[in-house]
This record gives sequence, structure tokens and C-alpha cells, in this order.
Amino acid sequence: MDTLFAKLRSLAGNSCAQIFTNTEGFLYLVPMSTKADAGYALDQFTQDVGIPNRLTFDGSGEQTGKKTRFREAIQHYRIQPHEVEPYSPFQNRAESAVRIIKSKWKKLMVKRKVPIRLWDFAFVWICEIYSRQSYKGGRTGIEKVTGDTVDISEWVDFSFYDIVWYWDTPHADENPKIGRWAGVSHRVGSALCYWVVNANGKVLARTTVQHVTVEEMATDEMKQKISSYTASLERFIGDNAYVSDLDGFDQFVNDDEPNPFDAWRESQAMEGLEEPPLIEETPDIDDIVDSSDPIVASDAYHSYLGAEILLPDARGNKRMGKVIKRVRNEANELVGTHNSNPILDSSVYEVEFPDGTIDQLTANVIAENLFNQMDSEGRQYRLLSEIIDHKSDASAIPASDGFLKSRSGNIHPKKTTRGWKIMVEWKDGTVEWIPLKDLKESNPVELAEYAMANNLEREPAFHWWVRDTLKKRDRIISKIKSKYWRRTHKFGIRIPKTVEEALQIDRDTGTTFWRDAILKEMSKVKVARIPRD
Repeated sequence: MDTLFAKLRSLAGNSCAQIFTNTEGFLYLVPMSTKADAGYALDQFTQDVGIPNRLTFDGSGEQTGKKTRFREAIQHYRIQPHEVEPYSPFQNRAESAVRIIKSKWKKLMVKRKVPIRLWDFAFVWICEIYSRQSYKGGRTGIEKVTGDTVDISEWVDFSFYDIVWYWDTPHADENPKIGRWAGVSHRVGSALCYWVVNANGKVLARTTVQHVTVEEMATDEMKQKISSYTASLERFIGDNAYVSDLDGFDQFVNDDEPNPFDAWRESQAMEGLEEPPLIEETPDIDDIVDSSDPIVASDAYHSYLGAEILLPDARGNKRMGKVIKRVRNEANELVGTHNSNPILDSSVYEVEFPDGTIDQLTANVIAENLFNQMDSEGRQYRLLSEIIDHKSDASAIPASDGFLKSRSGNIHPKKTTRGWKIMVEWKDGTVEWIPLKDLKESNPVELAEYAMANNLEREPAFHWWVRDTLKKRDRIISKIKSKYWRRTHKFGIRIPKTVEEALQIDRDTGTTFWRDAILKEMSKVKVARIPRD
């Protein structure tokens, strides 16, 4: 557990926050108006998560005092306390959690242009998302602590500081209104109740919250509403409440941990060196998209634009194509209807192929090909056409140094693929140099056959695996062939599967063997169909 202090009081009146972590993917944060509220933060933690067996914290007065609210909570819940040694913040593993939260807040603040005074809501959201993500393929942090299956339904619809519609007071003429999404309201309202920042800088809890759609964002009316909302918000929180570079990053401190970046800045200044920027300033959307042209501005928000995937051309052949823009009719209206469900999306797009030809495809066709060519992490599948060439650099092991001698005197080939690259042509017609280690994993048989055909099997990068791969290929093929022959022939005689096929064999061989066999079999079973008296 650790305490984080802000240099600027938040919109909700908070100046610090209490952080709880198990250092295994779980973070929980409680904003506080003063550090004396540490005991109430512990109460909230035990109510939402549970009572910990042991709690490590620093030696601040509000946490170590005998008659403080925090010490009373420790005794009430029978938690084993553990105080870190003075001037030894490294003993408190929560310090690493503080660095994680601050790092994610910095990126969020710059990327989404979040006002600094919303830091407490942003910190809570960051911790909730972090605790519900799986790291290294294991269980999520909150599942490790509580043992419960994670429910993410409250977080999947919105991201922090999204522009949203919200329903304010009932029967109001201005409903719905524009606001900014600021997280999940767990202790106010019903399920799926959210925090929304209104134009007056107040944070409200509202259940009826909806996305602003892409089509609405592209209209001049919506742009005017957003501009008015932003101007009104800045009147209450100040126009200097945003940060777009490193200057606004030093907003939070730990009273027991010095900031190493400050010392680095001082050393750079003493040596007369210029401090390099750590990140570039994030450009505004208006600097990238020409908002003066409504057609260009509306096209900028379509999710398929710029996608490069294998798509069917006018002849039905799949080639690499790039989605350029939405198709419009003679009245300059968009063709088709957009739908969040890709199957129902009938929007029409222009697709450009490498030879310069342009075809029109619907969104559902693009989506189908896109998902068929991607894995769960968004990586694109590519089909090999042929291997064209190979090359190696100075780091490749020569044939004279391709073996190792064991202690028993046995000689073994070195297992290496270093320094080799293979030129391949994909089914879409593109040509690319691929590292040997990657192509060996995806297309081992084709690569082994290429190595044998080009006399590369003695090279150390190929010698240790090529022959084994080809032997395995031959074994698989032989099993497939034997299974095929056993199913269709017996003792070299073709076995028909239908009566028509049997009679055709008789016609092809000029015999009546199968016809006679069928008549004989039917005469034996015909008695079963004669009714009894």
C-alpha cells in the first residue's frame, strides 16, 4: 500500500490517493481529500475487495499513529501490519504500482487531451482496466485476489474521456446533452451507471449514456456542439488544464521517494547538454483531417479506410487491395447503410488493386475477408506461392564450423538459423525477404525441398533439420496413400460403393461378375420380403 499526492486538487476536491496492490497484476485506488482519510480508504478496500491478511505501508504519521483512523481499521479487521524501514521505499512493492499508474496516466492525458483535474477518475479507471487484463497468458489480477470470474461488461462500451450523449434531468428540453465519459459509478445508481463530466465541470452519475456515432461526429452541427461544450468546460476548469508534452508530466509525487528524473535534468543542465524530448507532441485531429471539407472529414472516421488485405476483384480472383473511400451517388450521398454489425453493414467502398484498377465492394465482404485473414491478435495470414532466392551475411556460421563435439566424442550439428534470409513470393504477388527462422516455422516442408534443390542441405543453418523434415513428410504421405488404397481396393480388385458403380465396372471390363453377384445376393434376401400367411 502507498499514498500518491497530487500538486493540483481535482474537480471532486481530492488531493491524494491510496493505492493497494499485490504486485501480481492487481491495482485498487481510492482518491482522498486529505491523507488523514487513509483509514476510510482501507474501509472501502475491504468492502469492495476483501480483508487482506498482511498490509505493508510506509512510516507516515497517519498510518503509524496509535489513535489514527487507519490504525483503528487495522485493529478492527485484524490485519497484520508491516512497516517499511525509513528511507527505504524499495521495501514497499507498491512503489512499482505508483510508477505504472503515473506512466499510463501520462500517455492517457496527452493522447486523449484529458484535463489534469480529472486525474482521480482517470486513476481509478486505469487501475480497474489494469486489474482486469491478463498478463503473460495467466489469470487477471483481480481474479487472483478474489477468485471470482471477471465481468468486464461495465467497461467494454466506453473508453476514458469519450464524447457521449447523456440524459440529464427528466423531461428537460435539452435532452440528450453532450458530455465526457469519466468511468464507472459503482456506489451511485444502478448497474451500468457511469460518471459523466458536464459542460459546467461537474461530474454526474447517469445511467442513460450513449456513444456519439461516427456519422454524427462528421456533421457540422455536432462539431459546433462539441466546440461549445469544450469552451464552456474550459471556463470552469481553465484553458491551461491540458497537457500536450513533457512539461505537464510532473504532477504527482511520493513524499517518501525522490524523483530520479529531476536529478537527471540537473545533471544535464550542469553539463550544458540540451534535454531531449521524451515524446513528440500529439497532433490534434484538425491538424490531420481537413474539417472544412465535410466529405473528407466524414471519410476520415470510417474503420475500413486504409486497410490492405486480400480481396476479390471483378473476376473473382483474390489480390492485395487497399480500401480507399466510401462510394457516393450522383446526389453526393453515401451508398449503403452503416451498421455496427459487419454482417448488416451495406456500405460500399472503393478498393484499389496493385495494377491501378478500382472496384467497388460492400463493407460486409471487406469485413469477412479481413477477419478470415487475421488471427485473434490482428496478425495477417499470408499464403506462400514459391521460394525465389536466398542469401546469408557475415554472421552466418560457415560449414567448416557447423558441428559440436560432445564430451563422449560424438559429433552433433549446430542448431542455428543465424544470418540467413529467404526471398519468397506470396499468393498476393508481393515479394519479401523473410528470416530463415520465421519461414522454417511456417513452411518447413517447402523450405526443406528448396534447400535440397539448391544444394543447401550441408549448410549449418539447414543441415540439422532438413533431412528429418523430409523424412517426416514421406512418412505422412505413405500413410495417406496406404489408407486410400485399403478403402478402394481389395487384393487389387476395385470395390464399388454403389450398384451403378458396380455395373459400370462390368461394362468397362466386359464381364458380368458384379451383376451376377448382386442377383445372387438379392435372391438370398428376397425371402425376407415375402409375407407370411
